[in-house]
Amino acid sequence: MVLGHRGINLYSGVSTDGSPDLELDVTGTLETVNASITLSPGVNGVVKGNVIAGGTGSDVTINSARTLTIHGKLIANDKITLTAGTLVSSGQASITTTGASKLLSTGGNGEIVMTGFNDVVIDSLVGPGSTNLALIRIESTEGTTYLKKTSGWIETGALIRILGADLHFEGVLRSTQATANTSDFEVELTATDDAVLHPKA
Repeated sequence: MVLGHRGINLYSGVSTDGSPDLELDVTGTLETVNASITLSPGVNGVVKGNVIAGGTGSDVTINSARTLTIHGKLIANDKITLTAGTLVSSGQASITTTGASKLLSTGGNGEIVMTGFNDVVIDSLVGPGSTNLALIRIESTEGTTYLKKTSGWIETGALIRILGADLHFEGVLRSTQATANTSDFEVELTATDDAVLHPKA
């Protein structure tokens, strides 16, 4: 575990074989008491451990050039932002969250935002345990956004926006938000082409 009060600075060279520039393994944790955390784990980033940004307004931001896979917990006081992918590659997952991972914001009025150029695959908990989220937004710019049956679970009292060229949902998507306005949307699903929704057994 690495714990810093106002920041953690990690410096590495650039991998020449496609392996992660930063490897945060299963038992590893990067945590700040009062600072945001920004990571660029390489072209094909893999985060197996936990990233925790504490302190008012602190964010977790992770970017990879091609693919990003999250296995651990990402906890921010304010905003979690994941981005990956720059070139169209059919069938490639730009962002993947796995069954061991969990994303939550604890400070109130925070956001969880994921943007992948190609497919985005959600097979984890996104939102549960958060404090008064303002928004969950997940988008595949050029591919399919998947909510997997095994562990895919998006739940919050916030507005949920899911976008993609295609949407393919087998998991749980739940908003507990209720507003006085009967014409607004607590859940917005936007597909350029097809949306496929499966009942969860």
